[in-house]
Amino acid sequence: MRLFPLAALFAALAVLPASADDKAEIKLNMKKGQKYTRTTEIKGEGKCTLDIGGRELQFEAQLTNETKMAEEVQDVKDGAPVDVRRGYPTRRSSANFGMFGAQEQNHPLEGADLTCKGGAWTVAGGGEGAADAANKEKAADPLGSAIASGKVVTAGNTWDADKAKVKAWLESEFDSFEATESEMECKLAEFREKDGHKCARIEVKAKAKGTFSLQGGPKSEVTITMEGDVFFALDLGMVIVVKGKGGLKAEIEVQGDNPGKLDLDVPLEWTVGVKAGEAELTSKPPTEKPKPVKPEYYPPPVR
Repeated sequence: MRLFPLAALFAALAVLPASADDKAEIKLNMKKGQKYTRTTEIKGEGKCTLDIGGRELQFEAQLTNETKMAEEVQDVKDGAPVDVRRGYPTRRSSANFGMFGAQEQNHPLEGADLTCKGGAWTVAGGGEGAADAANKEKAADPLGSAIASGKVVTAGNTWDADKAKVKAWLESEFDSFEATESEMECKLAEFREKDGHKCARIEVKAKAKGTFSLQGGPKSEVTITMEGDVFFALDLGMVIVVKGKGGLKAEIEVQGDNPGKLDLDVPLEWTVGVKAGEAELTSKPPTEKPKPVKPEYYPPPVR
């Protein structure tokens, strides 16, 4: 009996066309009337090093960003939302930088009812500055827009995300962050079920540089990184889960009677989840804001 050569078998398999289940077009494909609620949490805990005159102090640093967004898509163009109604039952951040003070802050859009029509936003409710904050909103999800290559891909394929949309995504996650450089690499790892939806699991590596303001202080140079999994639901045409880790690093100049330098290095964890078909859009007043603790940018003398 003559055996079929293994080399010939492997060559034949290599040229077989991929099945429909092995490839997909990663693109926004949302529908008019689609509703969803997205919950995002970014948490970090790391160390700060304060250098004054060559003497160092170390202390813990903690960061938390929490956002719950409800949305109804009212019109789309090429699968991307252009007119939406949106609400933020929760949108707040907290920071604790040791001797620099602790502070909790509600975003101006927490509790607001927003409507985007024809590219213009209108706002009901919310806090002081809600109208200005609404003008920074994007009708389409920046993260989903960034990774949507619009090409048919199979497992193992890689592509670069849209840099401008990566910038918009990270600036939406960190209120005081202004990116000057941004990039994200994407790789289709596999197709799998997630929360009842067929998803493309996309491995991403993101990095951005820019400036941010620590608790309302002066702008400082900062680098933000994120690496993890993004689950893109093919039937919904949107991101429904993100699980990632990264970091925030900054070097902050300390001025005053004791000038020095503050090195900030905080590992971060990203968690995003979406409930499709649910969107509570009743406008509510924001919850009472805790009284901020005034940050001290001029630490006491090192003894």
